[in-house]
Amino acid sequence: MKKSPFMFKENNFIEEADYHTVRKLKQESESTIARINYHDDLESILQTMLILMDSDHKGAIHRHNDKDETLTVVKGKLEILFYDDQGNIENTHLLSKNETILLKKGSWHQVRCPEGEVYFLEIANGPFRPDLTDIRD
Repeated sequence: MKKSPFMFKENNFIEEADYHTVRKLKQESESTIARINYHDDLESILQTMLILMDSDHKGAIHRHNDKDETLTVVKGKLEILFYDDQGNIENTHLLSKNETILLKKGSWHQVRCPEGEVYFLEIANGPFRPDLTDIRD
């Protein structure tokens, strides 16, 4: 039986065991992405997540109309693609371990793992409001 690829953690300390936990979540859910949430719930003012994504993950092109996001690579490489309003790629950034990028509110973007898998932290203002995120087809 498939398991959810997401979980909430009771304490906010990011520790070595979390990398194994998020990998297990990804495997058990048979997903291309998994996430540990360090915030209490979707209403928390600060949303902090450890994400494991593999190169088969096809993330949507999207923009958040209510918040900025900060992404920091812990292990692997993360590619960020930025798009204009017509859906054309404006530029790309390839982040490696310990590199960080601020994704500004309202910017069309997509995150991808170019090879293998990547662990990264995502920190964003909450609460989580999917109704304020536009997704491009």
